[in-house]
Amino acid sequence: MLSIIIPVYNGIDFLEMAVSKCQRLKPAEILIAEDGSSDGSYEKALELERKFKNVRLLHEDKKSGKGTAIKRGVFSAKCNTILLMDVDVPSSIYDMKKLIKLLDVSDISIILRLRKNFPFARRFLSWGYGSLSLLMFGINLDYQSSTIAFKKEKGKEILKNQKISGLAWSTEFLIKAIKKRYDISEVTSEYAYSKSPIGFRNAPGMLRDLVKIWWEN
Repeated sequence: MLSIIIPVYNGIDFLEMAVSKCQRLKPAEILIAEDGSSDGSYEKALELERKFKNVRLLHEDKKSGKGTAIKRGVFSAKCNTILLMDVDVPSSIYDMKKLIKLLDVSDISIILRLRKNFPFARRFLSWGYGSLSLLMFGINLDYQSSTIAFKKEKGKEILKNQKISGLAWSTEFLIKAIKKRYDISEVTSEYAYSKSPIGFRNAPGMLRDLVKIWWEN
């Protein structure tokens, strides 16, 4: 049984497409973790909840951060297998099926992104983030927009002490998983770049979060 969690903040342009694509994986439930959006995402999520029996909306009145929205989703999930997916759905159904299948032999599985079709600014930020994490943690952790699958109990064990609520939440998640010696599998995929809002304005916050993760781990 599969629970899919889609964290959403101002993602109305992608939300209906994301839910429709998720249905192809035949999940028991799709949790829309809506995080205080101001663009109509909440209303769209309500519409989708009424349309699909397996869609459930988790709403916050004020923005709490992507990591907090995901944590809320994980602790609300009913199934033992969890798939996290960005609302712009950067991964193919084929790759997501591979990701889920890998949980037969691992605790966590993650899609690694090739950057061939990234615009220059996003490619530069991605390279910089990976280089900093390599310097600080000894491993390239450029996973902030990846699709991740994991067993619910393992995820809850990590997330119960999660500190980072912003875009670097997945770096902290994986650092904690590595420290706990969980088995992590990888799928390499060409990232289907979309008009994601992540840009240079996000860099200071992500750098601050990286330093916080380094200091506490």
